[in-house]
Amino acid sequence: MKQQVRDAGIFDILEKRMTHRNFRDAPIEDDVFEILMDVAASAASSGGLQRISIVAVRDPERRKKLVEMSRGQTFVEKAPLSLVFCVDHRRVRRVAEYEGSLDEPALAIELLWMGIIDAAIAAQSVALAAEAFGLGSCYNGNILEQPEEMSALLELPAGVVPALMLTLGYPSSSEYKPSKKFDRSMLLHDEVYRDRPVEELYSAYKEKHPQTARLTPARRESLYRALSQQYGEEIANARIEKVDEAGVLTPYQFLFGCYYFDDDQTYTQAQYLDFLAKNGFDFRK
Repeated sequence: MKQQVRDAGIFDILEKRMTHRNFRDAPIEDDVFEILMDVAASAASSGGLQRISIVAVRDPERRKKLVEMSRGQTFVEKAPLSLVFCVDHRRVRRVAEYEGSLDEPALAIELLWMGIIDAAIAAQSVALAAEAFGLGSCYNGNILEQPEEMSALLELPAGVVPALMLTLGYPSSSEYKPSKKFDRSMLLHDEVYRDRPVEELYSAYKEKHPQTARLTPARRESLYRALSQQYGEEIANARIEKVDEAGVLTPYQFLFGCYYFDDDQTYTQAQYLDFLAKNGFDFRK
């Protein structure tokens, strides 16, 4: 058997990558930026069609707007660069029409799905390459909560929709503080999917998320509203009673019932479908 050669540099980046939310007041050099964009352009894509476009946001006023669309995360404004990766089916359609070809013969959901995959692959390629230059990054999916506003901010034409954002900059600290991850045994299924006992899942969850959040009246009210909307008042009352007994919030209770919950959310599912339909991804046809 041939001896496998391990590239320590690559594995060091892969294994030690972490999210950064504090950045120094330092710009990203032009030559470094160009290399990162070359990396994005060389990333794998479905059918080799590269159904993506990347909008680089450096302007301070636009970065302030991005903060508003990112649940007030101020690091987005302080970082020198945010890259918004978009699904771009407009380019494919324009070229096909110009040469007298036809549009891709695929369902709208397939086209969108493949575009999102392309965007994610390109973004992760950039995130890893950035680490090699000493840069840190943070992914942001909150931009999806206001797709019309994001499209207007970036002047995205019909057929181009935002998928995810990657904020980049030089970390203000070199301290290594990776977030806890599930062990590979929790993610890997041999040959077929194995639905593990919920006790096993919960044990792994508790190991990954040992911390709790403070239970305040506002958080309790938010969690109760979320539970009521999802399950009805009877189940909400039973579950909130257990929360009161515990006196703290579990990570999922805080995230899903407080941080991410918004009963006045800007977009309903119907509005999302309308937005996508306007951009050529009509799932209802």
